[in-house]
Amino acid sequence: LASITLSVGQAGLLWRQVLWLGVGLTFMVAVSFVDYRVFFTSSRVVLAWYAFILLLLGFLLLFGPTIRGTTSWFKLGGVLSFEPVEAAKLVTILLLAKYFSTRHMELKRVRHVIVSAVYIVLLAGLVFLQPDIGSVFVLIAIWFGMILIAGLRLRQAAATLLVGAVLVAFAWGLVLHDYQRARLVSFVRPAADLQGIGYQARQAIIAVGAGGAFGQGVGHGIQTGYGFLPEATSDFIFAAFAEEWGLVGVTVMLVLFGLVFWRVCRAAEEAPNNFARLYGSGLLVMLLVHVGVNIGVNLGLLPITGLPLPFVSYGGSNLVALFVALGILQGIRVRGTEGLDISLVWRKTIPIPWRSFYKDKN
Repeated sequence: LASITLSVGQAGLLWRQVLWLGVGLTFMVAVSFVDYRVFFTSSRVVLAWYAFILLLLGFLLLFGPTIRGTTSWFKLGGVLSFEPVEAAKLVTILLLAKYFSTRHMELKRVRHVIVSAVYIVLLAGLVFLQPDIGSVFVLIAIWFGMILIAGLRLRQAAATLLVGAVLVAFAWGLVLHDYQRARLVSFVRPAADLQGIGYQARQAIIAVGAGGAFGQGVGHGIQTGYGFLPEATSDFIFAAFAEEWGLVGVTVMLVLFGLVFWRVCRAAEEAPNNFARLYGSGLLVMLLVHVGVNIGVNLGLLPITGLPLPFVSYGGSNLVALFVALGILQGIRVRGTEGLDISLVWRKTIPIPWRSFYKDKN
């Protein structure tokens, strides 16, 4: 981010991001000292946060400013902004982890699938009205990933996907606006409208290709430096990074992301109870979706969604929310089974899918 902000002449963004980094690290340390069992043992706490986020999203739609066609941010003092949907993703993981931690053995009952879906539909509906289709997809992906890990049967999963496909077809024909449909399909033929809807995708592909093996050098990216690549510090920061650092730099970035995924996997594997396992798994799903979709968009493989690249894209809301999420996970690892009734910890434990995979391989 430092090299890219200097390339585009926006050094102020770097210092703001440094500020948000400090805030995020502070929150991560503070949250790691909070006993995570307050979420594990009390439904009221989680539901209170869920209700607060719903009210916040509703208030945002009524009174929030509309910036570039979306109502996604609260402006703070005219300089800083806050995006509630990032907090909504974290609350979604906590809520579903709590809900499925004691009901995973009963997922064959359709009502549990429906109730959990209603929680997500309420959040996703408010986010869709902003509109922020990318975050809607993340919320749904978190729900589906966590319900699979909680033990949803394959037949039920197939039925869920079928229902989802019907709803997507309905939304495509009757809910989405023309510009939203055009944006979603533009990645298939970006060259059809290079000066319009396909411009961003085309410039991102050019930037990635221009990087070559070793990149054009820090601060020397042509697409980034001359302003051809839009949103170079946020949505298309991967393309800007690839242009300056090349394949070697991208490989290092992917390895670092892989280390983060691995650590979250291990934390979920070693978690002391179902809530903690599901929380770690939900966090992993969210990170995978964000990274996969952002890189896919930058490579022209997916439609433009506006999802940031975790820990890399400019944006305080996403960065702070990620560090808070990691702080909760660290708190789980530190406390383990301390103070818990051991007879309840491993009773009807949710198996982690990749654990058996690793055992089979080894």
